[in-house]
Amino acid sequence: MRRFARLCWELAATTSASRKVETLTAYFRSVPEDDAALALAYLLGRRGRRPVTTTSLRQWACEEAGIPLWLFDASYDAVGDLGETLALVLIDTPESAAEPPRLTAFVAESVTALAKAAPAEARAIVTGTWRRLTSDERFIYHKLIGGAFRMGVAHGLIVRAIAQVTGLDSATITHRLMGGVEATAATWRALGARDERDALPTRPYPFCLATQLEITGDEATLNEQLGPVSDWLVEWKFDGIRCQLLHRGEAVAVVSRGEERIDASFPELVALAKRLPSGTAIDGEVLLVERELGGATTRILPFHRLQSRLNAKRAAWTAEPGLFELERIAFVAYDLLESEGTDRRTLPLAERRQRLDALVASVSDDRLHASPTLCPTSWEDAARERARSRALGVEGLMLKRRDAAYGSGRERRSAWWKWKID
Repeated sequence: MRRFARLCWELAATTSASRKVETLTAYFRSVPEDDAALALAYLLGRRGRRPVTTTSLRQWACEEAGIPLWLFDASYDAVGDLGETLALVLIDTPESAAEPPRLTAFVAESVTALAKAAPAEARAIVTGTWRRLTSDERFIYHKLIGGAFRMGVAHGLIVRAIAQVTGLDSATITHRLMGGVEATAATWRALGARDERDALPTRPYPFCLATQLEITGDEATLNEQLGPVSDWLVEWKFDGIRCQLLHRGEAVAVVSRGEERIDASFPELVALAKRLPSGTAIDGEVLLVERELGGATTRILPFHRLQSRLNAKRAAWTAEPGLFELERIAFVAYDLLESEGTDRRTLPLAERRQRLDALVASVSDDRLHASPTLCPTSWEDAARERARSRALGVEGLMLKRRDAAYGSGRERRSAWWKWKID
């Protein structure tokens, strides 16, 4: 625990990206594998239910510090952060000079154990932990039991540090971190494995993100900034839920851009994923359309209607089969990321799109559509198409370089641009 607390304070003490990477790298190399995996999970935003109420913490702190509640509340008003206030009102004891357990054991004893503890037992755990921690360590402890540990270190810096520790490239590490991290030694070893034979079959790829196009629709300006329109694949920008459909072996999954499994909310997409050939991963958008309308006149329903479907779990379908009888889910496929079990992201977009079109045609499912491509002959023509967006229920245009690989995240020299309407 002491090393982890020191890591957190060192990360907070510098704004230098390279220094943060050095600090992370040194930590990951110096601790046991299970501690490294647990620290990684917290740094990536691991969340848990708050095991102790604020009221209890305030009361116990006042009793330990020998101060009245009004003084604690006045201190809280001045400090503005509960965890910091708790750390400051408690004094260091002789026990705090002793080395606390390493991170994994500490979390098991002083964090996880609180979830099932009776009130008296929980008080004994928390106060006993306070006595063996220094003020700085107590501050970090309060963040761990607060239900949402946030360190403020960029995801990309964590990736760079792990890449240095494992000797693998950042793209591989980014992919292996998708879908969450279990705090186990096996997870840490898998991050640095030289092959992925034991990879999680439902792990998505990092999503390629578009950058907002800020330049105007002036033909000369667009030609100067982006080159000829023929270099770009032009599509509509839909307002839905970005996700990936995965089918590998016997496993299928629907994973959102936020790395959440949304299978239970969209059983139609699970059924669709099962129809894809094994070894397939598709990037696309989930849309909600009116069931009774078909073909080119299908009307896309507003996003808030789709949001209600996202919150409807499989149990709702079982209890009320006709719940969404007038609505239909459609999956608009943007890109083919994997086929026949092979990663296709490094292929040019034009080739990936040909493979995607062939796949959609072979599956022949009315829930699956390749994203419609527009064929503007000039940027002025593209601007006219963009002007039709609101009437079609879309947000504008997507511009994707035909010769580009599928990137990771939002890259500086973007191959994807979103040209949204006002």
